Amino acid sequence: MLSIKRFLPFLILLLMVSSVFGASTLSLDQVDYSVNDGDFNKAWLLLVTDDGRSDSFIALQGSQIKDGDVEAQNSVNINTYTKDNACEYVIKTSGTTIDKVSYEEHTYIPAITDDVQKKLECENNGGTYFRPSFAFKYYCVYRTIEGYLGYVDTKTYSYEVEIKTESAGQSKLIKLSNTGAVSGEVPNFMIARLHGGLSTGTDCPDLNSAYPIYNRNTGEWYTASKFDVDQYIAYQTTFETEFLEEPQFAISTFNNKATKAIDYEPTKVADSPIYRDKTASQTSVQGKLIAKDVFPYLNPVYSLKINADWIGVKQFTTKPVIKSISSPQFKQGTTGYIVAEILNGAGGKNGAMSFDVQCQSPFSSTGSTLVKSFLEGESKILNFPITGASTTSVNGNCELCVQDETDPSIKTCKTVVSSMTNLKICDTNQVRCNGQNVESCEDNNWKVEEKCDTFCELDDSKPKCAVIPKKEICYDNIDNDFDGKIDCEDSECSYECNGTKKGITVLPVAIVFAIIFSLYIIFWVSKIIPKSKVKKWIIGIILILLIIALTIIFGVILKWIVVMFLSVIDIFKI
Repeated sequence: MLSIKRFLPFLILLLMVSSVFGASTLSLDQVDYSVNDGDFNKAWLLLVTDDGRSDSFIALQGSQIKDGDVEAQNSVNINTYTKDNACEYVIKTSGTTIDKVSYEEHTYIPAITDDVQKKLECENNGGTYFRPSFAFKYYCVYRTIEGYLGYVDTKTYSYEVEIKTESAGQSKLIKLSNTGAVSGEVPNFMIARLHGGLSTGTDCPDLNSAYPIYNRNTGEWYTASKFDVDQYIAYQTTFETEFLEEPQFAISTFNNKATKAIDYEPTKVADSPIYRDKTASQTSVQGKLIAKDVFPYLNPVYSLKINADWIGVKQFTTKPVIKSISSPQFKQGTTGYIVAEILNGAGGKNGAMSFDVQCQSPFSSTGSTLVKSFLEGESKILNFPITGASTTSVNGNCELCVQDETDPSIKTCKTVVSSMTNLKICDTNQVRCNGQNVESCEDNNWKVEEKCDTFCELDDSKPKCAVIPKKEICYDNIDNDFDGKIDCEDSECSYECNGTKKGITVLPVAIVFAIIFSLYIIFWVSKIIPKSKVKKWIIGIILILLIIALTIIFGVILKWIVVMFLSVIDIFKI
């Protein structure tokens, strides 16, 4: 049994029929229910297969036409009768003609009669020229088409079906045909449509014992003896020889065979006679033959849609009862549940119930609408997920409603208190830096105390807004003025980094100190070493080297002293 589909276009009842020797049985296969049919407000759709030979009958009680909580109130009798089973053969001409012949005899005079000319005259008149050897005669033979030999191009099985339905004291009839009306309607009661047929494993037989012949005199197609037609065709190969020997005998034989070949001969297929189809147009190019009352080669399949208001509809419902309901406490950020025990109470039939949960803010239900099937008296414990969001622990009401899926007016609701604890975010009076904000904890939530123009920094674990220096401090490896340049990279440190400031240079001072110190060294060395032992030019070279070396040493020392001194002054200015 399929689940109930509330919004299908109609209620489907599938009946499959099997038949043996005229006795048919119908079995209920599938039922779906809806009240929104395109043709009727409510409808039953029957899919039927008939054996095609005789009456097929079924009597259904209302309780047998059932889908879950829906069944018919009235009994239904269905009788199908298949008639006019026929095999139709579409005939086309094969190009072979059935002819009769006549001839003219003429005298042939050697050296006088123009053989070529006489042959041409005969053929121009539509004849065939014959002249026996060493004879003083020649003949012109003429053919007259009496009919055409045909062949079966296609064969089709055709049938008609009468469908009679009875219910609530009324009887309605619809006729269908696979070659005519494939659908029919009795307004406000039922609609029938033919969908085709199921093969019985055989097909319309071939016309093996006869040839289709078109008679030009009667203008119709019929069957002729296969033997006689074959005899006529075979004689075509010996006619000329016999004609040259005995013309009158050959002409008589030819025409007798043609008469037999074109004459109608009753033919049967599967014990059913072949008739000319008088309803079809007949030409020398195409026609139709038909065999009636043949064995059924297809079992007709049709659908029958019946207005459900005619046979009645009875519905069964559940009786939802909420025996108990609870909602255990849960933490924010997790999923909570409403736990309920649901009972299909007294008087409730097999069916389905749908459930809906509505909660007060900050609670909300999650998931889609739940639908569950229930047997008579069955009880189930169900969980309904809920969630919530709050900075504090909170309680709120949630309402669970249960209703019958077929009849929403059968409904019951209960309310339960749900409880949710909050997640700990921070401790009261706790402080922190958060980007440019100085924040403090209040009621388990961070509150902005101050928004910095620069950024928030910790000073002895206490957040405060950072102060940006007015200018760069050279040689502290910090970008003091936040321009992306550190120490000597910053243009403000150009003179400190170059050893100058306000036009004062360290190099002249270093040279002066180096000269004085060098002369002092030379003075003390000259006292120690006698002048007679040291040449003057050597003393001069030593003096120059000392001055250079001491200038470099004093320059570096003085530059460092000046830079550090100026940096200290800058710090105090800030």
